[in-house]
Amino acid sequence: MRRLSSRLLLSAAGLTLPSVAVAAPPSLPVDDDAADTAPETTGADSLDPPEDGLMQPEFPGEGLEDLPPGESTFEYDAETIGENDDDLSDDGPNNSDDPGLVRGRREAMSPIAGGGIGLFHTSLPEVGGKYTFRFRLGTDFFSKEGFFCCGNDVGNDAHSRVRGGVDLGFTVAKWGEIYFGVHSAANRNERDAAARQDPPTVFALGDMNLGFKGAHRFDNGVGLGGQIGLGMITGSERLITERVNFNIDGIFALDLRYLTDRHAPVRFSTNIGWMLDNSIKVVDWRSISDDLSREVLRFAMNANHSRVRTRYAVDFPFRVGKDRQIGIDPFIEYSWDIATHLEPAFEPLTKKYAASPLPRSQSWLTVGVRANLVDGLFIDAGVDIGTSSPNYEFGPPVPPWQAILGIGWSFDPKPVIKEIEIESEATELPMPVLDGRIVGRVTDATGTPVSGVLVDFTGLSTNSILTDSNGGFTSYRFPAGAVTIALTLADGSVVEHNAEVEANLDTQVNIELEGAMPEEEAAEGTLFGTLLDSSGAPIKDATVQVVGHGLDEPFTCCDDSGAFGVRLPVGEYTATITAPGFKSAITQFSVSAGDEGNSFTATLDADSTPETPNIKASKTRIRLKKSLRYDNDVVDPSSHPILDELATFLKYHPEYAELEIRVHTDDRGKPAKRSLARAQSVQAYLATKGIAADRLTTVGAGDKKPIAVNLTVAGRKKNNRTELRVKGYTGEK
Repeated sequence: MRRLSSRLLLSAAGLTLPSVAVAAPPSLPVDDDAADTAPETTGADSLDPPEDGLMQPEFPGEGLEDLPPGESTFEYDAETIGENDDDLSDDGPNNSDDPGLVRGRREAMSPIAGGGIGLFHTSLPEVGGKYTFRFRLGTDFFSKEGFFCCGNDVGNDAHSRVRGGVDLGFTVAKWGEIYFGVHSAANRNERDAAARQDPPTVFALGDMNLGFKGAHRFDNGVGLGGQIGLGMITGSERLITERVNFNIDGIFALDLRYLTDRHAPVRFSTNIGWMLDNSIKVVDWRSISDDLSREVLRFAMNANHSRVRTRYAVDFPFRVGKDRQIGIDPFIEYSWDIATHLEPAFEPLTKKYAASPLPRSQSWLTVGVRANLVDGLFIDAGVDIGTSSPNYEFGPPVPPWQAILGIGWSFDPKPVIKEIEIESEATELPMPVLDGRIVGRVTDATGTPVSGVLVDFTGLSTNSILTDSNGGFTSYRFPAGAVTIALTLADGSVVEHNAEVEANLDTQVNIELEGAMPEEEAAEGTLFGTLLDSSGAPIKDATVQVVGHGLDEPFTCCDDSGAFGVRLPVGEYTATITAPGFKSAITQFSVSAGDEGNSFTATLDADSTPETPNIKASKTRIRLKKSLRYDNDVVDPSSHPILDELATFLKYHPEYAELEIRVHTDDRGKPAKRSLARAQSVQAYLATKGIAADRLTTVGAGDKKPIAVNLTVAGRKKNNRTELRVKGYTGEK
């Protein structure tokens, strides 16, 4: 049987024989007479265009048009566009389909106090543009008569508080940001009380927060994220961290700007998390004997209790201006904290001044607005309205109102893209170089066309041309002048012929070979095939079994475009095409001499994956819902069905490229030998079901890693187990 000679024929322009061109360039424009006298040829006119769809000019200046005066074009004032293009869409720098883009950059965003990007108290599943830096200077304040207590013993107290801080944020990746903040507070409480133990003015200076937030917004407007943070509490006497808080939060949002056709400026957000708050441990509260002094000092030092934190918000982010350069975002938030820690030292105040209907709850409503005025500058203002305070043993009271003010800037390193209209200058195109081609025909002494002759043009081209079945060929374009044509015959001999190329014409050349032609080898042709799935995507891993003319051999293919090429003797063939995950297909084709007309495209239908309900797989392990049983050192027949199901799973999931069969046993007999024999028995059974041996490895773990004691029957049963570990996972099915 003759061996099938196969090779993949790849090039940048298409599939051709190495260093052999099966055709010549497109024809020059010719008059009707020239067209009538030209012989039938197979040349470069049949070449497919380059993959990018752009044809090169046939001579300098060809294909260009003068741009009339007054026409406009655009240029960018940034020298390098694309270095920071994570946020640019395919539609250009001013993509109106993305409401979150402003002149090619993400809209400016502000951090919340002690956290990442958000409103006032609610974090958003946004991290800003990549490598953007943000800061916000914020303050809040309130004042209230009778805030802590009222009564005949001390009279009403008057309390006021001012807090301020700076919050910084930096987007380290398109899905994550880090944040840092420093905050301080000043409290003053005025009251007449002889037993007072707290100073009238208390400062809490230099409390710090830092953390990381990861988030992603999907195309449908759904945003998901999470954040973790630390808080370093300094106390009131010195700027040294005395306690550390920890918080973790989940973040969710639904942005209707991306979900609705008219980009409705409505966004719903929620956070839920928990804070381990150790600020309550900064002071030994039992050392303060006066109940009211103890409470005033706790509030002034921002001490609180560990708690569950929930935030609910709706905001209305819209942009105005010619270029949407001004952003306005009014919003409403509801914050609800539920204490998980009780501090007994504060219980006497609850008994003295009445309990709260929601003993563990701190809640407040926030109404605010934020405006992005110029570039990255934003200002905001709002007010918190207290809705419930807890019992004193569960936390400090909530202020009845609190005004909030802030100003900040978002720095984006991405250059602002501007469109500048310029007038183009009329350019006079150079005159084209006049050239022509050789259109020839090769015959023997009897006038019979000679096909398969290699045609070269000495000193003008490095690519060869094959004469077609009519002996014809068409050259590339050459400048007008003398050309030497070199013909390489089947026996390797070379015949030269001289011709004169005329400008802008096809020069007709008939070359007659003297003497008898050497005996040619059996005629062959090149088959070009393309394999696609039902969606039109290329199939890269397939086997083609070719049968015909004494051949019955398989070969593997294809390249990234699903294409392949193979040399075959002239004749009729049948091919059976198989590929993992697809139904096999049978096609018939004919191969003629040369490289033209021998092509086909086959479409394979996806093979439905059988159900394997007892197999559960991950990237590291495959678990069987039914344990394997063994009869001494071989697999028990009762376990054949589960192994059959495993074999089916592996056949339809080639991404599990290598599987390790690791068998453990109890300590009886020779554990190492027995476990290895069992592993090899599983491997052998799977091999009989068509699983390639190079995908399976075996390990006899013996009794080295027991999971139970071997003193009981139940313990030994647990120790006799089989693990399937994934050692090679490609991730591509």
